[in-house]
Amino acid sequence: MFFKNIPMTSIPKKACKILLVEDNDLYRSSLSELLETLGYDVLALPDGFAFWQCLDKYKPDSILLDLHLPTLDGFALMKKWQTSLYCQIPILILSASESAEERDRALALGARQFLPKSITVRELDRAIQSELNNERSG
Repeated sequence: MFFKNIPMTSIPKKACKILLVEDNDLYRSSLSELLETLGYDVLALPDGFAFWQCLDKYKPDSILLDLHLPTLDGFALMKKWQTSLYCQIPILILSASESAEERDRALALGARQFLPKSITVRELDRAIQSELNNERSG
């Protein structure tokens, strides 16, 4: 398992939609299951190909995005996202990269947070909730 095990009963349930874009099947499946256990409604995509269609239909509250995707990478998605009707939806990057250059580029393109894939469950939940609370109060 990718995430540190913590008691799920200690985390309150949330009712919000997360669009997860991740090409690693095992990580995508594990993260999707974990987020659903936490009470999130998750739509998981293996690449950026259907990203725009899913935004239209699913209307997520937040996006978790991998940068290194086949066909259309996370940087290209964010560049187009900046000028779209959906630019107010917070994007949180989940990356295996520790590159400061990639982090800076993603943040410059509008990502709200740049998180390591090794993040704990509690930290990820806190990051998502922080962005959702910012959206509600902003």
